[in-house]
Amino acid sequence: MACVLYFGGDKLSLITAKPSVNQTFVTKSWAGLPYSGIVGGEFVDSSELPKIVSKLVSSVTLPTLSKLTVAVPPCFCSVKVTQEKISLKKPKKITQKDVTDLLNGGRAVYFKIDGGKPILDAVGYDAKNILEANVSHLAIAPEFCDAVNNCVGRKFAKVEFIPTVLAEATYLIDTYVRDATCVLLSCKMFTTTVAVISGDQLVALETVEMGTAHVINDISLVLNVNYNLAKEMLDRNDPSVTEIVTARIEDLAEQLLTAINATDKTLFNRPFFMGGGHIDAIPTVHEILEGVLDVKIVPLVHPLTESNDPDGVSRDAVISTALFN
Repeated sequence: MACVLYFGGDKLSLITAKPSVNQTFVTKSWAGLPYSGIVGGEFVDSSELPKIVSKLVSSVTLPTLSKLTVAVPPCFCSVKVTQEKISLKKPKKITQKDVTDLLNGGRAVYFKIDGGKPILDAVGYDAKNILEANVSHLAIAPEFCDAVNNCVGRKFAKVEFIPTVLAEATYLIDTYVRDATCVLLSCKMFTTTVAVISGDQLVALETVEMGTAHVINDISLVLNVNYNLAKEMLDRNDPSVTEIVTARIEDLAEQLLTAINATDKTLFNRPFFMGGGHIDAIPTVHEILEGVLDVKIVPLVHPLTESNDPDGVSRDAVISTALFN
């Protein structure tokens, strides 16, 4: 059984689910409440979280001594990749302790033994002189962890933090594609994130503070309508919003281009994917982004329902990761 706390664009959700056949799951209970959201990498109102979480916990049926898996928004994550190496005193068979010492708290993207070809696991291999690894060090902002832990208190036996963007990648993109490195554009209500994935690890992460909410706000300001009406006009693709939307998407595209160029220009030769159910759901987005970035972008949808509900695919990706990884 898994229990997941998910931070959506404007709603905080608590879900319990159990495994089913063929790596699927069944939702046992679900509760969601509105919250003020996350803007600029910070909670708009962190003081509201304990009360909201308490209400959510009382609304679902929790398993005894349950573990809570917390979906971490990408704006609270950072990653650094290092090259680690140890020299062996004599030829030996690599042990788990050797690997643990080498990684030093990080997670291996790949290993090399005696300068050989990259491999995904080194345990059990014979080595003569050198064991090295490309290591991903993922960090989650302490203020996010503190805010969640202060809310949870003693309600759960253990709390685990999982980056939503990594869960999305492993849930939605085939292993053989990830093993060769790929790029995921993860779209949220207030942000769009460029995530570079190699195998099962993040190797680069850049978040642009721009999402669906910014498009809706532009429509509201330019046409002098309230936020809800502006959202309705965007959802029905009203012709009066076309130029406004295009201008904002072009701005986003340029910022994503800058972020990717600053990370690694060779990424433009890798497969690009996009999902999240927010800005990627706007009909013209793919065409504009593909034109500016000069890449082919593959749209992602839920593998079971083929839907692209806002936050829905991301939430299910975290649930699946909590249950099966």
